Amino acid sequence: MRSTLLLVLLFIGNFVQAQKVLWANEVLDVSSEWTASRHLVLLGDDSHKAKQVLGEPNIYPGSVGSTRAWAPKKAKSLEFIKVGFNEAIPIKQIAIAETLNPTAISKVFAYVESGREYLINVFDP
Repeated sequence: MRSTLLLVLLFIGNFVQAQKVLWANEVLDVSSEWTASRHLVLLGDDSHKAKQVLGEPNIYPGSVGSTRAWAPKKAKSLEFIKVGFNEAIPIKQIAIAETLNPTAISKVFAYVESGREYLINVFDP
């Protein structure tokens, strides 16, 4: 029985592959950022700045009002953020977490290295 189990596990192991996860590492373009009060800016505060979307998340959905998430300057306006990654790989999944104003995302685009744009999904809130 032990050898049969090992053989089955080896067989299954050849077909199971872990998904490679990449986090955004560069903000390529952003429509706007919420501006902190003057005294916080002078202290080097990064609250609500676009760079908050970079790297592995340190805030998760349901964290309403967190300063560790990007926020646009104006509410209820068409805003965007375009991010880059360390390497180009085939897309299998895209995960986006909204901490405030869920369903605010309307479209997701992907870009190839040449700059060509592909519409990935349209959301209808």
